[in-house]
Amino acid sequence: MTHKEDLRQFIISRIREEGPVSFAQFMAWCLYHPEFGYYTSGEAKIGREGDYYTGPCVNPLFGGMIARQLCQMSAILGGILLR
Repeated sequence: MTHKEDLRQFIISRIREEGPVSFAQFMAWCLYHPEFGYYTSGEAKIGREGDYYTGPCVNPLFGGMIARQLCQMSAILGGILLR
């Protein structure tokens, strides 16, 4: 059985045992189940070759730009963000 099929069977069996589940519970199983969850199974890939390709993956300057903006916002707000 594939990883996805294992998760599918797990969800089907839980619904048969417990009845309807909320969307939040369904997503929790899909994302965080210790063995089958997307983030906890060890199969999730982030970066150029993975499922997610975010700003920090594109260029390290992204983090610097965010830090600079936070410093500017903190100064405008009287230093309450960064102390």
